[in-house]
Amino acid sequence: MMAWGSSALAATHFPATRRHELALALAGMLRRAECSEDDAREIILQVYEAGGSRNPKARAATVSHTFALDE
Repeated sequence: MMAWGSSALAATHFPATRRHELALALAGMLRRAECSEDDAREIILQVYEAGGSRNPKARAATVSHTFALDE
């Protein structure tokens, strides 16, 4: 539930620049919150679609990289 609330907040305050860094930060936050990789990808996809990103699927792909990192 917290993750979905965070996505709504992020979409409301979506930045005009540094969107890749935001995707990395959100993916890391969701990972630490023990969100599943699939749910994290969907959340980030929805944030970027709501924010008007031209390529939300590319930003959602950052989840795989973040979840593959060692602690």
